[in-house]
Formats: sequence, C-alpha cells, structure tokens
Amino acid sequence: YRARRAAVFSPVSDGVARELAHHYPEVPVAVARNGVDRRRFRPSSLARKEVRRSVGADEDELVALFVGGDWDRKGLAIAIEALAHARLSTDRPLTLWVVGDGDRSRFDGLARASGVEDRVRFLGRRRDTERFYCAADVFVFPTFYEAFPLVALEAAASALPIVSPLVNGIEELVGQDEGGITVERTSEAFGAALARLAESPHLRRKLAASARTRSAAFTWERSAAAV
Repeated sequence: YRARRAAVFSPVSDGVARELAHHYPEVPVAVARNGVDRRRFRPSSLARKEVRRSVGADEDELVALFVGGDWDRKGLAIAIEALAHARLSTDRPLTLWVVGDGDRSRFDGLARASGVEDRVRFLGRRRDTERFYCAADVFVFPTFYEAFPLVALEAAASALPIVSPLVNGIEELVGQDEGGITVERTSEAFGAALARLAESPHLRRKLAASARTRSAAFTWERSAAAV
C-alpha cells in the first residue's frame, strides 16, 4: 500500500477512507461507495405474508432478522442474548431469524442457555434473501468491523430499520438515527433497541420509510461511475 506501489485508494465508505488517510497519508483517496439493487430489494406485502406463513410467524410478532456467515465476527451471540434482554422489557412476541451458515449446534446451545431457544429460527443459506428482508420487521447487525456492509444496504432498500453499531458505512446509510438506531455493541444495548421498536409501530414505520429513501443514494450505477 505504499505510495510507490499504489497511485490511489478507492475505498467503499468514508470510514475506510479515513482509516487509509490516517495510515497512508501520502496516497490519494477517492471513495466509490457500495450500492444495492433497489429493484430486487424492496418492500413486498405479498412476500411478507408468504414467508411469514411458511416460517410460522404471526402478524403481530416482531421479527428481527440477522443475515450472514462468520457468526462470531458478525455478532450473532449478541443478537441472541439481545432477544433475551428485550423480552424482559416488552410483552410483544419477539423472534430472531438467522439466514446464513454457521456453527448451528453451538449457537443453538447459546439460545437454549439464554432461554430463547423457541424464539430463534435458523433458516440456513438462502438464494432468495430478498423475501426474508420483506418478511422481517427489524434488521439486527451486531458486527465487529465492516467496510460498507451489503446486507445493511439490502435491509435499508427493503425498508427495514437497522440496529447496528457505528461501523464503516452505517453512519452514511442510517444518518442521525434516521434509517435505524445506532447502539453500542452489547446485548443490553441491542435488547433495549429491539424492545423500543417492538413497543412503537410508529417509530418502526418512520425509520423504515427513511431507510428505504436513504438507500436510493447508493446504487451500483453510481458505484461504477465513481470507479
């Protein structure tokens, strides 16, 4: 990455741009942000009904969605424990859907130890993830580090409020808690956010609409043009 080997850096977020500028101040930086296909990832009431029926989720149930592999780095343990914390603060039924591959037996054990084994559904790797975004109510993303996460862009385009720490890309996507709620990377903080969203349909609708609107700034056409 030294100046004699790199003419310019093209990171996918402002956060990574700041990191590069700090460590390699002599190399120019030009951001080319990640994008999302808003035609594929968009709200669909039909998909919502079909998927919730197939998984067995009632309409009054708040479904939090986790999408991804590398479950330790992405923070699935925090999401599971957050569900247990949230259930202490709201009477509304809460469920966590996990889409992606990982150590199922270990995280099944964590759900059991946390007392939420009946509220966590492991759905495996899916080719139709857009349908699960449509069917959920909240996107939970307790990740440790990102450049600009595609799953967060997909969730926003699908009109899901995002609950996440301020990793790279999230600040640009969510704004000042406009398209979601930014929290510390702890199960208590995530649980409090989930309970708050469960208790306030108005807040969920407001954040969902803003998330969808804000996702329009991130297209693959703009990304390609920047490159």
